[in-house]
Order: sequence, then structure tokens, then C-alpha cells
Amino acid sequence: MKIIKKFKTNIEKKKLYEAWTSEELLIPPVIGIECEREVGGKLVLYSEEDGKERKMIGKFKEIIPNEKLVYTSKWDDSDEETLISVEFNGSSHTELVIEQEGFLTPESRDKQAYAWDDYVDELEELLDN
Repeated sequence: MKIIKKFKTNIEKKKLYEAWTSEELLIPPVIGIECEREVGGKLVLYSEEDGKERKMIGKFKEIIPNEKLVYTSKWDDSDEETLISVEFNGSSHTELVIEQEGFLTPESRDKQAYAWDDYVDELEELLDN
């Protein structure tokens, strides 16, 4: 099972690409990020929701600077590992295309679809200021 989400933003794609893996830009519930932006490098997100800490561990599979990121994603409290592809299209205005596959249940897929909506809204708000 997979989801495909498309977003149009007013953010320049280079800025959006840089922010996607920034260790300084934290959007709740994320409280920390470790990022090795290279193929085979790790991406670790630390989050806290309702007093519970979680960790997502991923590995970069493909990187085309300012154009595309492909990485795995597995939360420490789940057996589900997904593959995420993020494309940054356009120049001054960016069309963001997120494809995520490997969901085990429709519920986890749907929950993540809503999470992407919230994440992109928050990211755009932070970068637009």
C-alpha cells in the first residue's frame, strides 16, 4: 500500500530541500534529527507525543541535490518499514511530490497521509517567515 501526496508551495525548492534534512529545523512532534545526507547515510528522527518518545531510523537510497530524496523509514515501535520518495519540482514556487510505500495496513497509511499534510503546512509556515 502506498500514498502519493502533491503540494504546491511558495518556497524556493533549494530552501525546501535544505530544510527537509536540516538538523536545526524541528517541527513538533520531532524533537531531534540526525542526518547524514549521502547515499547510505542515516536519517534519525526523535519525536515525543503524549509523553511517549519514539525514534524513526532510515537510510538514504537516492539523493539528487535540490531535486529528489529517497529514504527508508522505520519507527522503533513498529514492524512497518516504508520507502519515502520526495521530489522538489519547479524553481521559485515548488511542487512537492511525496510518495510513501510499504504500509502494512490501511490505518497506518491513512494516518501517515494526514501527518504529511500537517508536516508540509508547518514546514511552509516556518520557511515563509
